[in-house]
Amino acid sequence: MQNDKKNMLIDSISAKIVDNLRESVVIFDKDGTSIYKNAAATAFFELSTNDHNPPSNEAINILREAISKPEIVENITDGHIYIDNEALDYRLIRSEVGVENYSAIVVDAKDKKNDSNEVTMYYKELIHEAKSPLDIIRAHAVAGKELLDPESKELAEYLDIIIDEAEKAGVFLIDFNKNIINSKINLSLCRINAIINNISKKLAPEFEKKNVELCEALDPKLIGVCIDEQKISRVLINLLKNALVAVKPGGIVEVITELGESLRITVRDNGRGIAKEDIDKVFDPFFSRSPSGSGLGLYICKKIITGHGGNIYVSRNYANGTEVVVTLPIK
Repeated sequence: MQNDKKNMLIDSISAKIVDNLRESVVIFDKDGTSIYKNAAATAFFELSTNDHNPPSNEAINILREAISKPEIVENITDGHIYIDNEALDYRLIRSEVGVENYSAIVVDAKDKKNDSNEVTMYYKELIHEAKSPLDIIRAHAVAGKELLDPESKELAEYLDIIIDEAEKAGVFLIDFNKNIINSKINLSLCRINAIINNISKKLAPEFEKKNVELCEALDPKLIGVCIDEQKISRVLINLLKNALVAVKPGGIVEVITELGESLRITVRDNGRGIAKEDIDKVFDPFFSRSPSGSGLGLYICKKIITGHGGNIYVSRNYANGTEVVVTLPIK
């Protein structure tokens, strides 16, 4: 009897803890019916407190699909789902109570949104405070150069350096704000091969100027994939421009698409390759061997691709070429 009371007390405390978690918790029975949701789930997924199994609620349907994947055999599984085009991490916990099977899914959503808003506001204020004096420095340097005596060539060169560096810093801040702070992924159905065709046409003059051949090998089975077209285009342009810098005149850059369990995009060149000691650093923020590089290009690429639930990596690196692979889930 005493043990029964103790167990009831533990159950009561556990229920209160779960109900007050900041993470969203939804429990399904073996038939996929939602039988419990805590306060965070009710608020975040905009569920009714009375209807445990709303058939038309998109979030519940996405959660139900996540717990019913046939490849999941472990009792505890981590993964991610997409709700309103936002990638959310979750943990799936399976348990047996008597003869019944239950699945609890814990979604790390509410806290992440609140924390993200605070960080975003902080960085936006920081960028504003940094960019204003940069604009003033550049404007005064330009004005000072216009007032210079034509004979003051050395001073004019110094002012040109100030103007150039202020412009680079301003572009860097804009880039940081656009692609790192405002990094929400907006998914839409796109034709990736058509996107690559358009990018190739835009970059053609740069490749022709250096006498570098840009080749395409695009999988015709690829009809449409859900991606953020603007952000994926940025990734591809960055990879192709990096390849162009790496090759000598007369070199070749290839872009390849393949459809398998995921979408695979490969950018391959026959350029100078990446130094062995740099291979693990190329996707780190602010890492660059280029004097004019910000060190954010590949970091932003990685952030965009992981935001899609994909991966980007250097698959091959030779003294005479590099191969970078992007994989994206097919949704």
